[in-house]
Amino acid sequence: MPRPTRAGLAVGAAMAVIAATGATLAAQTSNAGSAAAAPAARDAWDPYRGQVEVVRADDSGQAPGDGSGRKLSGRVFVDSDRDSRSGGRERGVAGVTVSNGRDVVTTDRQGRYELPAFENMTVFISQPAGYQVPVDEANVAQFHYNHLPEGSPKLKYGGIEPTGPLPAAVNFPVVKSKATAADRQHCVIAGDLQTYDKAEVGYARDGAVADLAKRGDYAGCGPLFIGDVVGDDLSLYPDVKQLTKQLNGPVRFLPGNHDLDYDAETAEHSFDTFREQLAPAYYSYDAGDTHVVALNTVRHPCTPDVDNADGKHPNCDDPENSPSYNGRLGEQQLKWLEEDLAEVPSDKLVVVASHIPLLTFADEGSPRHQLD
Repeated sequence: MPRPTRAGLAVGAAMAVIAATGATLAAQTSNAGSAAAAPAARDAWDPYRGQVEVVRADDSGQAPGDGSGRKLSGRVFVDSDRDSRSGGRERGVAGVTVSNGRDVVTTDRQGRYELPAFENMTVFISQPAGYQVPVDEANVAQFHYNHLPEGSPKLKYGGIEPTGPLPAAVNFPVVKSKATAADRQHCVIAGDLQTYDKAEVGYARDGAVADLAKRGDYAGCGPLFIGDVVGDDLSLYPDVKQLTKQLNGPVRFLPGNHDLDYDAETAEHSFDTFREQLAPAYYSYDAGDTHVVALNTVRHPCTPDVDNADGKHPNCDDPENSPSYNGRLGEQQLKWLEEDLAEVPSDKLVVVASHIPLLTFADEGSPRHQLD
């Protein structure tokens, strides 16, 4: 399928963006010279390894079910012993935003939250400044839990494994971090890695990834890959994770139109493999005085009733025999976005990241490559 243009890089007064594409490395900042300083040593990155704590229902006597009409609860806590398990005297973190991808709540004084539960939801926290979520062995940020009791429909690349009944609790560990508390942040935002085979993974390894591996000045904010992580072959995600092992900061991802489960019959499951292996389809996080909103702007398969009501998207008219994609934000994501931004102080810098841009003049003749 045609490739969308890359989303633009947002640069604010308190945020320097290191833009990495192909084998090049460029530095941009609003204050001349701050991003062009000598790269920090690799050992500036001290990864906090861990994972989200899922307390299973069968461990607590909770009845099985898909979660419909019920609540999911848990807490955000400081993982002082770094074992990813809440308990003892580990304190909760108040005021942290937690979401099911639709509703947004904030934690109480003990770090507790409660959210409506439904099938095929992703529960995640917005990392607060001054704290760091855990990362796995590939440095991929761990801040979400997928709930899909029966798993994905049959998909070529696997989708989401069955999660079983609604957990008794989902707890999110964090550790205190001076790096994410700093007002000035250097962040990597990279578009269209888009590797089609293992040889192209090697090109990325020897190019921009090798450059970024030498510097640690982005360790607080970390890299954000804004879509087309691979080129249609989702079996390459493990190879991409071998690349992110070399990076010096928590790695986050957004999906693009080349990260799709193309055999998904509905948009509800079109990014299941991406969600299982990399990240939620959309989310937010804080670094210093910056609030990053990471949006999913790809809908596949698009349909005539939703996407071609204006007559400008005829590619969406036959999703069964000729499935296609469109640039769009769904109603659930918009509801989440409104509630997420309502929790953001008005003096924060907000950086909006997406794959298909909100508006592009580089490809203005293609309705599906900018948002409806």
